[in-house]
Amino acid sequence: MKLSDQAFLPVRALNENARRAFIERRDSLYSYLSSEEQQCVLRLADWYAIRKQSLLPAIELLNRSSMAVSNQLLFPLHGLPKPNLLVRGLAQLNVARGKAEDRYSHWLHEQFISKIADESDVNAQEDTALGVLLFFRLLQVELGREWTRVFLEKRLTLAAQQWVKDGRVPPEVRLRAAIRSLLHEGNGRDLLDLRRLTWGLLLEVVSRDTEAAAAFVDEHWKSSGGSAVFFPLYFHESPELAYQLATRFRPFRREFSEEMLRQAIFNTALKLLGNDRSVSLGVAVDSLLAPMSALLVVWTLDTPGASVESRLRALDCLFRYGDPSGDYWTRLPSACLALIESISSEEQGQWLHLLAAASFYSDQTASTADAALRRFDHHVARELSSPIGNAPSGVVQVARKLDNALGLLEDKVLSHRNRHIPPNPQHPLMVAFENRLNTCRERWFGVNSPTAMQDLVALTLGLSSERLIRRHHEVLLREFPLRVQASPQDAGLALKRLIQYRGYSQTGDQMYRKQLCQDTFDALLPTLEKVSQADASVARSGIGWSPRGDI
Repeated sequence: MKLSDQAFLPVRALNENARRAFIERRDSLYSYLSSEEQQCVLRLADWYAIRKQSLLPAIELLNRSSMAVSNQLLFPLHGLPKPNLLVRGLAQLNVARGKAEDRYSHWLHEQFISKIADESDVNAQEDTALGVLLFFRLLQVELGREWTRVFLEKRLTLAAQQWVKDGRVPPEVRLRAAIRSLLHEGNGRDLLDLRRLTWGLLLEVVSRDTEAAAAFVDEHWKSSGGSAVFFPLYFHESPELAYQLATRFRPFRREFSEEMLRQAIFNTALKLLGNDRSVSLGVAVDSLLAPMSALLVVWTLDTPGASVESRLRALDCLFRYGDPSGDYWTRLPSACLALIESISSEEQGQWLHLLAAASFYSDQTASTADAALRRFDHHVARELSSPIGNAPSGVVQVARKLDNALGLLEDKVLSHRNRHIPPNPQHPLMVAFENRLNTCRERWFGVNSPTAMQDLVALTLGLSSERLIRRHHEVLLREFPLRVQASPQDAGLALKRLIQYRGYSQTGDQMYRKQLCQDTFDALLPTLEKVSQADASVARSGIGWSPRGDI
């Protein structure tokens, strides 16, 4: 079943290359269709071939009259002669003709959509319609006037979305069609906005047929963060949908249900933090978080069988978005510490932020706080003394990782701290990390590296804790004058990198870093100028730098 070369070709003139490219694209899209869809497209090709694309023939005299009137209006200072009454009348006639053509084009679009529905509704239990609609949407088929193509694309998109929501067709059929369409595109685009609808379809399927729903999840869900089909981003609009999926799938797909519950809590918390307390599906968002968190506690702490990784992810979610006044809260730190101690030392290094959370959220008089602090300190020492941490560049890499784990101690947008707990940048966790980092930095300064100042600037810029950033600017102000004489080239490149940092955009609570870099640069540049004007010029070359390179 092949399409003829003329099938769906635009009426407008195409050169040979454009014609060949259109046919190749059309045939490629056609090859993805099932045999039923191909038969439907063949019937539509016959319908398309006999459609009259234009209501009235184009008349050159009318077009020239319109051009004359338009030129006189658009370019009044060019001295063009004013069109006479006959020319203006012909121009008005051409405007009326254009409006009639527009209406005819929209009528053709409606007829086309209706014809697709008729041809694909022969067997409503099949998923033909969506594949056919996607074929024409990707092909960008033209009907009527060329400029109305965008309206046809919108109509095709709307028709596809309406079909996906059509309750007359079984939900598993609709979901299967949506999945085929998403996988069909293959380039990451979702022209029909189907990912927004797949979660609702999955809920419909699991309400009717748990085995079919489980098969969809097994084939298309990836626990690492979604897939081309099931994309968690859309839960932000309706977190209660994730909650419903979690409870429905719990009896037979435990890992998936736990991930859905974490997504529900995460997206509900985002709505609350954004003061978006909208009501969807008749449920107020702020009334969902407490029962969701309580259920996750039961699944994590009171129900055996979950993997260590799954339980740690659940505890991470509860630390960030749970209620410290809840009965379960005091159980979380000790449970977290026990789970981390149950895995190997290498694996523990992946959960340093949870070790920090176990210490930070514990009652500071409890043994858990001290035990978690000691274990965190042990891993800090281990990381900084590793082969990677022994090199200055490695220190920067390791320090950034460890510093990020302590983000919950500070009051900033991306701290991931529980909103009910105040920040504490003076916490013993920060003190322990700072002491270890100071020891490591002094060790590398002791070897008289030729890039010592550049390494110090890299470390300063790589940190995210305001307390550590300010301390390292103080170190830079202290060490620079002592080392500039021995290595002015290193000093010039270090200052250049420091001032270039102002070119990066920052969140509101990080803007102080730009001013801090400017103040340190202004304080140190005169010292470098006294030693080497050439290297001072290198340092000044970083002023006004942009990472984009084009501004």
